[in-house]
Amino acid sequence: MTDSPRDVGGAIRVGPASPDGQASPPSPRTRLGSYAVVLDNEDRILLCRLSADEVEAGAWTLPGGGVEFGEHPDETVLRELEEEAGLTGRIDDVVGIFSKVYTRSRAAAGADLHFIGFLYRVAPVGGALRDEVEGSTDTCAWFLPDELRALRIVGVARHAIRRVLPDAVIPEPEYRGPAHSEEIRPAPVRPERAG
Repeated sequence: MTDSPRDVGGAIRVGPASPDGQASPPSPRTRLGSYAVVLDNEDRILLCRLSADEVEAGAWTLPGGGVEFGEHPDETVLRELEEEAGLTGRIDDVVGIFSKVYTRSRAAAGADLHFIGFLYRVAPVGGALRDEVEGSTDTCAWFLPDELRALRIVGVARHAIRRVLPDAVIPEPEYRGPAHSEEIRPAPVRPERAG
């Protein structure tokens, strides 16, 4: 196979050609992330809302994100907590690992995406809750377990919540086909911020 530009349906694509000269599907990708599961003294969980530029804009997730090349996942989770929520933290435990393959993921430009997320129990030790500016999230807030049923929550956060708050009612995604594998109900109006 060659790796050269070719005209496919009016668009120029670069990548290996199939034996019959047609465009090959995008190569599968793997993404590794680290996420903070932060509970306060009232058993409220800290969630961050994905910004308008993200695939699941308006949905709620855990503070966290992608592991950079050469970065240890322990470092990632604490960096992301500070970037997205303004808090510093201490890792207390590993809650688990989230692993899911998203077929034809918009987050991977249509390729299949294997997403692996390390879930850490993190205690807040400093800082002040604030919104991220021009980042992957646009606000963070604390939620009681009974408030979660009204939120659109992404898969990695649903997985973590089930582990740390097993009695919480969490909405399940509405299946709309592989191109929309994690899309669920519309986002609610911005919540009141609790400090």
